[in-house]
Amino acid sequence: MWITQLTHGISEALSICLPTHCVLCSNSLQQAISLCQRCQSELPWLGQCCQCCAIPLPVDGPSNITCGACLIRPPPFHSCRVLFRYQHPICNLLTGYKFKEKFAQGKILGQLLSDRFESYYANRTPPQLLIPVPLHPRKLKQRGFNQSHELAKLIAAQCGLPIDCKAIIKSIDTPAQSELKAAQRRQNLHQAFTLARPSRLQGIKHAAIIDDVITTTTTVSTLSRLLLKGGVEQIDIWAVARVGGY
Repeated sequence: MWITQLTHGISEALSICLPTHCVLCSNSLQQAISLCQRCQSELPWLGQCCQCCAIPLPVDGPSNITCGACLIRPPPFHSCRVLFRYQHPICNLLTGYKFKEKFAQGKILGQLLSDRFESYYANRTPPQLLIPVPLHPRKLKQRGFNQSHELAKLIAAQCGLPIDCKAIIKSIDTPAQSELKAAQRRQNLHQAFTLARPSRLQGIKHAAIIDDVITTTTTVSTLSRLLLKGGVEQIDIWAVARVGGY
């Protein structure tokens, strides 16, 4: 684990000190984010989506609508904000970051998420606390880092917000949600997460859960219900990518 953390630190230092190249087209750059404007504009930005769960919707449909699933069963969170559809090249950038230690790719996605987060709350009351989706200790040791925590740290640094990565713990090492069907996902997470101590949330009425990919909202819904039990009244979800839709 310490080797991964050291590699992460060296990668961060080099990205600051040396000229960079766009990770998609390889054009030379001299800026904080290793993605040129052209490639950035061609990314699969989410666009039209459900105002509750952010599932992609037909581009020719009306704006600010709620999908049928959220109308039938409203989610336990207040809103879900996502940058991209889970498509090429976003899926490649995320998997490279999570499983191949390509930290520069994670930094790009985290910076884009931080910029959108800061812009969204410029004229709104921001959350009091950021809560990254936790990993089970065994998986954290294997991977060496929690990608959601790293994303949250970039947002926290840019927006001046605190993080609590121990408010909720993952006490059961479950199979990856991406490998399961919808019904299996719900059962998979049954009692997998635990609210560490309600006292950690004392005075917190508005929190934001940070994740990398939203698939069926099962994970963030499970965490949201725990936070509601802990006294949080408004929960916003923020993620890099959203799976599904039209």
